[in-house]
Amino acid sequence: TVIDGDCFVEAAVECSAKVLARMGYKEGNVVVAGVSLPAVNPFPKEWRGHAHNCNDMPCITGRTNVENSKKLITKVPGEKVLADYLRTTTSKLTIVVTGPLSTIAYIVNNHPELTEKIEEIVVMGGAIDVKGNVSQDGHDGTAEWNLYWDPQSAADV
Repeated sequence: TVIDGDCFVEAAVECSAKVLARMGYKEGNVVVAGVSLPAVNPFPKEWRGHAHNCNDMPCITGRTNVENSKKLITKVPGEKVLADYLRTTTSKLTIVVTGPLSTIAYIVNNHPELTEKIEEIVVMGGAIDVKGNVSQDGHDGTAEWNLYWDPQSAADV
């Protein structure tokens, strides 16, 4: 799933689908979905715009790749895609989160029965014994952005 706040979600969904298509994923075995949850502390707009740059990289913009990538995108909100997948899978999942924990917190808070399907969650986030990467006005620089982005969701998970 792709969440608005780290990027502009439409461009990042397209880019993610192009990368997965380039890797050989086909319709039916992967879906790219934008999340409809609101950003609490989104990245600055100039950072969020980088998804547009990635979306235009020549290695993923070939005609066939772009056509195949469109088949990987769904309009269903990402949090529903994840809930539906957890509901139907027979395996326990390892979920890798490289952004805020909003989608996982949505599952925890709205579908707690589905958490038993999660084996582990690997999070790219936090700053222990190092300086954080949030340097916004009024902040002391100790937070890491993926957790600062939605601190309540991080606490819930």
